[in-house]
Amino acid sequence: MGTRWRWCTITVVRAYVGVTDGDWFRFLAARPEATEANFWQPSGAREFRVLAPGEPFFFKTHHPHNKVVGGGFFSDSARLKVSEAWELFGEANGAASAATGAPLSVPARIL
Repeated sequence: MGTRWRWCTITVVRAYVGVTDGDWFRFLAARPEATEANFWQPSGAREFRVLAPGEPFFFKTHHPHNKVVGGGFFSDSARLKVSEAWELFGEANGAASAATGAPLSVPARIL
């Protein structure tokens, strides 16, 4: 009996896994109506250039949980002041107010 070969196409997809705070994740997970999340970094020293729009962005919590807990598709990256991030994204920053979790830079908008 001969071997039947089936041709397939392999597509390489670039993705990014962002390590995040459990509180950020839980805050956003409790809001199922949210359609976007603002994944920010406190340092803002580097510009985020890892992904192109539409590529997958996954969220992984810190140790000891160390699990991929969600994801979305990368939209855009910009360096913003805290006031600008809160004006644009509000609770999509992952906290109820700037006082409870103010971002210092905004590297990624995830849809």
